[in-house]
Amino acid sequence: MSGSDVDVAVTDWIVSKEIPAAVEDMTGFRPHINTVKRWRSNGVAGVRLRCEYFGGTYRTTRTWLAEFFAASSEAKQTRRSRRDPTHAGQPRRPIGEVAKPRAMTARQQLEARGVL
Repeated sequence: MSGSDVDVAVTDWIVSKEIPAAVEDMTGFRPHINTVKRWRSNGVAGVRLRCEYFGGTYRTTRTWLAEFFAASSEAKQTRRSRRDPTHAGQPRRPIGEVAKPRAMTARQQLEARGVL
């Protein structure tokens, strides 16, 4: 345990293998255990799931899970709106609308070169 800033009751800890079930209780979806490991080690949008390592396993709490979901969602929204402020909050175009014109242009170029 990292020290004095952790004040959690013994019953509040969720061991790493039980985190997917806890997430399912909270959100309705059950992530794979490797997803939880990725949240802990790499994070999502620059936000990592807070965990403590003791007793031979990583542990977290429901409070830390809720904080992680809120912070990562906000970070993703901020990143998306910063990337293109004119389209903030608007749905993205379907992939076909973006890819089809590019594919047609590429096809025309290949035909012009005699490849197709």
